[in-house]
Amino acid sequence: VNDKRLINAVGAALAMALGFCTKGHIAVFTPAIAAFFYILYKKDWKAFYHPQLLVIIGMFFLFIAPVVYCYYLQYDLHPEKIIRGRTGISGVKFILWGQNIERFQGDSFGADSKNDYFFFIHSFLWAFAPWSILGYWTFINRLPSFFTRRYEWATIGTFSTILVLISLSSFKLPHYLNITFPIASVLVASWMLEKARLKKGKSIWTIQLVLCSILILAALAISFWAFPVQSVGTILVAILFLLPTLYFITNKRFSAIQRAVATSAAVMAFVFFLMNANFYPQLLKYQAGEGLANIVNKEIPKSDIYFWPEVYSSSLNYYTKTFRQPFSDSVLANKSNAWVVADKNALQQIK
Repeated sequence: VNDKRLINAVGAALAMALGFCTKGHIAVFTPAIAAFFYILYKKDWKAFYHPQLLVIIGMFFLFIAPVVYCYYLQYDLHPEKIIRGRTGISGVKFILWGQNIERFQGDSFGADSKNDYFFFIHSFLWAFAPWSILGYWTFINRLPSFFTRRYEWATIGTFSTILVLISLSSFKLPHYLNITFPIASVLVASWMLEKARLKKGKSIWTIQLVLCSILILAALAISFWAFPVQSVGTILVAILFLLPTLYFITNKRFSAIQRAVATSAAVMAFVFFLMNANFYPQLLKYQAGEGLANIVNKEIPKSDIYFWPEVYSSSLNYYTKTFRQPFSDSVLANKSNAWVVADKNALQQIK
């Protein structure tokens, strides 16, 4: 937008293509809406009809071509494939358009909270912790300035648009908030810098201290009550992670803003360590596919594993390094032994 250089246009196209191939159209829409508000704020009308836009569009489709071609090979050339009970599926149509409609309507999955229009607002409280209160505080304070043009529009405009868009969607899963985190981070950071220049950071430090204390207590409760730590080494490393937190809380040489930032970062390092070293590994024991995979890898030939219709276990396939083999009557004609993965609802059908 600023320099109108070819290399920037190609770089933007590549970045959006990587985002599209990873997570779909939202990875294109988010930076595009940010650029839109940025241009509006600058009144750089030439950016809307500059040749670099054609370069971005052309290079974007060039960069996503390999993924689109893979969808063509996998689905368009095999209309006999049954996907969620349907045949004749066009992979190209799905990746370029259909997935947007499915996610917005929430017909396939992710629709348990479709009528909760505040789902992402309250999910943001824990998903963006420990910065979520400051995020809302900043948003409320900056929103009126959108009309006075006191601050830039890219952050507040993008955050508002994305939040409204995903809130109206029927597809509501917490990880969709991830796309707002970069914008929210810049928004909060700029506001905190402003407060630091004005030497008004005591309220921020109080908020962060309270939130960090809650996070530490929650992490300890999970790791020593609900899912007790089973390794002395994990406890020792956790203590090492906790020491910087105590240092930043007690050290009065730092300003209130510095203590708020440093303490929050240290606490999240402590929480993330405990979660990844203790909580998540224990939680995965409740994922049936992993438990089955441990048995299969030790005792059962992988070629003998079949799945009952409409039964899936991505974790079993992942941990056994196999592809899903669907079960049918013909399997019994060709095999003396066959292990069938099913749930209790399928038992009567199997009998």
